[in-house]
Amino acid sequence: MQINDKIEVKCLGQIAKGTIKLGDLTVLVGPQGSGKTLFLQWLKLIADSDAIIKVLKKYGFDWENDLSRFLTLYFGEGMSHLWLDNSEIYINDNIFQIKTKITQNHNKPETMFLMPAQRVITLRTGWPLPFSDYGIDTSFVTKNFSESMRQLMNWGTSEIIFPSKGKFNQELIKLLNASIFKNATVVLEKGLQKRIMLELENKKRLPFMVWSTGQREFVPLLLGLYWLLSTNLKKNQVKWVVIEEPEMGLHPKAISAVLLFLIQLLAQGYKLIISTHSAHVLDVVWAIQEIKRNQATPELFLEIFDACLLNGFQETAHEIVNNKQFKTYYFSDDEEGTHIKDISELELSGEEISCWGGLTEFSSKIAHVVAKSARQNLIKQFQR
Repeated sequence: MQINDKIEVKCLGQIAKGTIKLGDLTVLVGPQGSGKTLFLQWLKLIADSDAIIKVLKKYGFDWENDLSRFLTLYFGEGMSHLWLDNSEIYINDNIFQIKTKITQNHNKPETMFLMPAQRVITLRTGWPLPFSDYGIDTSFVTKNFSESMRQLMNWGTSEIIFPSKGKFNQELIKLLNASIFKNATVVLEKGLQKRIMLELENKKRLPFMVWSTGQREFVPLLLGLYWLLSTNLKKNQVKWVVIEEPEMGLHPKAISAVLLFLIQLLAQGYKLIISTHSAHVLDVVWAIQEIKRNQATPELFLEIFDACLLNGFQETAHEIVNNKQFKTYYFSDDEEGTHIKDISELELSGEEISCWGGLTEFSSKIAHVVAKSARQNLIKQFQR
């Protein structure tokens, strides 16, 4: 898959119809259950059907070239209905032959790394579960992510997992540490059982399930970022990184730091696709687009994050603002199903566009009510 590839879908689960043209950063928004996760899993299947088939066969699965059985293995139990007789996928106007794809195996490498929204379940025991420990009720992308994390922890991680040295900008690491871990250390404990622990400043260690929600949600995302940068794992062909809800469980300050991590990935040449329920993410995309349109200095972008003083980010800002394409799509659900709308340009009219697909609608209503209450107060004072 390439930048500007066009993916058209029809009758995929709850998605009635839609077209997405990929950018360097592609952002998907919309309410729960509107089909964002489903679309991203289909996108992974389009990009990596050969690698997916190879993994499934490695673990002994056999769908006997039956599409319904394959969809159950890939999407999870009960999801075989996601492809109907009138379902269609086109890539750059060429039809995607799903029934043919599941019978082939050309041994092509993985090109897309997907971090699912359910990534926290992969660490529920404090250690990533192997692929084979999951049942057919769990999607392929979740099992594959868990297995990738297990390999990373076995072969590519030092005793101190976070804050780490050398993997990312150290000043950015400090920001994350202050906003998420409060100067605690994430460590790999190698006692009777390998597991991830949180070591407090008093050296007391806490198991994974007693951490705060934000800490538990962030660590699988952090490990996914480490996996992308690890030199011990064979993933040289991975060009696309898909992250569902990177803001999950995080305070706005922590979301800002995570976004800076993702921006570093963009600057390093990865192409990102993100689904989100956070207006914080969309506001950043909007700001970049406005800086571009106004031909302003790229350093303005860093002021969003108070990152002007972070070493090395000036060059990153120029790369992001000057050379990257950004696309935003809204998954609008109604009685007829979900329709995917391009809301990349703010000049487009409509309430859904002005409210970023509903993400800022509540804030807009609050602002309207507060302004209305102020007007009523002025009228009362005038009448006195």
